Amino acid sequence: MNSEAHNPDMQPERKTGPTELRYRLADFINDRLRILPGFHRALKSAFSRVAPSKPIAKEEPDSGEARGQNEVALSSVDRETVIAAYRILLARDPESEAVIEHWISSCRSLDELRNSLLYSEEFAEKSQQLILDRRFPCDLSKERKIDVAGTPQQLSAFFDRVSQTWKTLGQTEPYWSVLSVEKFRQAEFEVHRREFFESGKADVDRMIVWMERNGLSLPPGQTCLEYGCGTARVTQHLATRFEMTHACDISKPHLTLAGEVIRQAALEARVTFHLIESLQSLSYLPPTDVVFSIIVLQHNPPPIIAYILDKLLASVRKGGIVYFQVPTFCELYSFDLEKYLEAPLPEEPKAYEMHFLPQRHVFDIISRNGCQVLEVQPDNLTRAVHFVSNTFLVRKS
Repeated sequence: MNSEAHNPDMQPERKTGPTELRYRLADFINDRLRILPGFHRALKSAFSRVAPSKPIAKEEPDSGEARGQNEVALSSVDRETVIAAYRILLARDPESEAVIEHWISSCRSLDELRNSLLYSEEFAEKSQQLILDRRFPCDLSKERKIDVAGTPQQLSAFFDRVSQTWKTLGQTEPYWSVLSVEKFRQAEFEVHRREFFESGKADVDRMIVWMERNGLSLPPGQTCLEYGCGTARVTQHLATRFEMTHACDISKPHLTLAGEVIRQAALEARVTFHLIESLQSLSYLPPTDVVFSIIVLQHNPPPIIAYILDKLLASVRKGGIVYFQVPTFCELYSFDLEKYLEAPLPEEPKAYEMHFLPQRHVFDIISRNGCQVLEVQPDNLTRAVHFVSNTFLVRKS
């Protein structure tokens, strides 16, 4: 990967149930499957070879159970495909005809069936050694050239480029740009609206768990600054825990939608929105007790990640907490600021960029702002196996 636009098809963090190991394994396999040309044709062909016409005894359904032509037309998953999927991924046959019928009726595509089995507890138990034996990508990879500093003029040009991309995405695909799953595109969003906004609670709960694990609490009356609030997916959940949440974003279209969400939730008195119109705006962030930022910094070039992170750490009060996520490594990635500025920006960007900041630079920024790292852990928030991403919990001394 180079500094050109890249979309890793990010998925929302799950709230409960499956382990991190299972998601890492399924995402690893899915990532590899996506790059195979003609994958669906090849997999369908493989399924048909593995599944004979009558692999297991088939129960005759009651006459009232027959599905109509219209319902059958909605699904590309048939009986033989389900049986073959079980044999390939789980190394066994389905338990019963009822289980086969369940998958046929509930999966509209081969993708849905495949993902359901890949993300199952059973698949994880049978295949976990695959991910346990696989090294993290940075273990044997050398870092390429990555420019992490620039002149004020270059930094402003970087910021303007990122700002233009997100303003466009805010007008065309505001929810998908926050959580890049197909069901959150405009065409289908209303059906999945509740799921989208409820997903933000898990992100706040995760921060609280990290704080409690490190002996920290949230006394009444504290304030929070959320950088990259988007459409208020997380903001509304922060607002229930803090007296005031300062929600910041570089995209006015996103902020407009976020404002509507907060008004509908009757949380206007607990949220103040801030449009970040330039790098200079970051020098005037309100002092705060807690800073929160996930799946945001990664969409900025390395020099901008470093600049923003420095300003966020500067804004937190003494004794305050900063909880943030940022990728710290990516295979085959390089960033040359001159070449980046020379590359033309599409008139209507349809994807966001993905970048990272080497971990040593993250630690340098934390140190020079008088902060202490309480905990740092790998996460799966990029949803791309060639990235190493970390979540940090930092306290200002």
